[in-house]
Amino acid sequence: MTTSPRPRVLFVGRGAPWKGGAGYLVRQAMFLEAWTSIADVTAAMFDLCPDDVEAGVLDAGCERVVALPRPKRRRESRWAMLRNDFVRSTPRTLRGYDTEAVRVVIDTLKPDGYDAVFVYRIDSAAWAGLLGRPGLLLDIDDPEHTRTARRIETLGETPDGRSRRDLEKLKRFEMAASAGAKVSFVCQPIDRARFDEPKPQVVPNAVPTPEPCPAYAPDPHSLLFVGNLAGGFKNPNVDGLLWFVEHVFPLVRAELPEARLRVGGNMDDALEAQLDATDGVDRLGFVDDMPETVRRAAVNLAPIRFGTGTRIKVLDALAQGGAVVGTTLGCEGIDLVDGEHVRLADTPPGFVRACVELLGDRAWAARLGRNGHALIRQRYSTAAVVPRLAKQLAGWAGIEFRVNPQVPGAGTDTPAEMADVG
Repeated sequence: MTTSPRPRVLFVGRGAPWKGGAGYLVRQAMFLEAWTSIADVTAAMFDLCPDDVEAGVLDAGCERVVALPRPKRRRESRWAMLRNDFVRSTPRTLRGYDTEAVRVVIDTLKPDGYDAVFVYRIDSAAWAGLLGRPGLLLDIDDPEHTRTARRIETLGETPDGRSRRDLEKLKRFEMAASAGAKVSFVCQPIDRARFDEPKPQVVPNAVPTPEPCPAYAPDPHSLLFVGNLAGGFKNPNVDGLLWFVEHVFPLVRAELPEARLRVGGNMDDALEAQLDATDGVDRLGFVDDMPETVRRAAVNLAPIRFGTGTRIKVLDALAQGGAVVGTTLGCEGIDLVDGEHVRLADTPPGFVRACVELLGDRAWAARLGRNGHALIRQRYSTAAVVPRLAKQLAGWAGIEFRVNPQVPGAGTDTPAEMADVG
């Protein structure tokens, strides 16, 4: 008896998700694991190192990995920018890229020969010339127009008329990209609600979660902040970290002089200098072992004041049984209860009090960690989400759902949080 060949999927994204690291890699790894469980995947990725290609086949189960050249951006003169702001419908962030080399590679892959084409992020789809392609599955992840609007409000910026019009262009562009896909995805219901019909599907972020909950004794005086700290002071992680360093940490140290803040992530020279000039702060650089780093912290921090999506740092910390103090927005999109899974605070005094109480009450911190771990294991772990996502992807793509037997549990029923979204 012969069996039909497995479906073929073209996965277009960025970086090397099989290496882990930043949140955008973690999300892609989740989708990639789901796809490889039901299809033969060709991964065409921007920003790959030479060694990443072989690792994508060996470690991620891709049938083929292709490196895409990142488009170079042509410099616009002042007058060209002014003219394009008025006559072009493309927002500034997506304008002026030389995409010819990328599209040559995409054309050689012959997208029409695949059973499904999946692209991570709208800009990747635009560079590859795949926006509006029939049958496209598009992971928006988190909408940039919402992130920009929140940043403007939080930081009290006063954009000029051209910038306000450009933000409207960005919103229209993202709305059109979502509507033009066969199916689009975001990672939380609040982001979904911002789109017109047909609205994106909600696919929550998921992280590897050990079982049972890790038992450990962290440094009782340590606070941990980990995140992508590149990109300057408009980066939500940089803004949140500096808000904590300037308005919260000195007050924590006034009550607990032995408290220390450990900061993980790559950053620019200006941020390094500011942190080095602050008493009680230790820079860790890029964090290679996130679980071990989390387990060494008494309190994990998510003092995020603007942005969209869900914070992988919160999922990672809770997955390891760590205690978390975050802002309401920093924990947005995750079904967390203040005082049961995390401590939430949106003002400096409230954040100080939450940190001091958890540093001083190890039993409470441990209880929050256990409760958080149980929630993540049930609803946001890769073990729970990926098998269910694989079944959903097959349905959305219109391909046969035939599970790779090497992927355990991929045939389990679809959870309500995925099945019930429109």
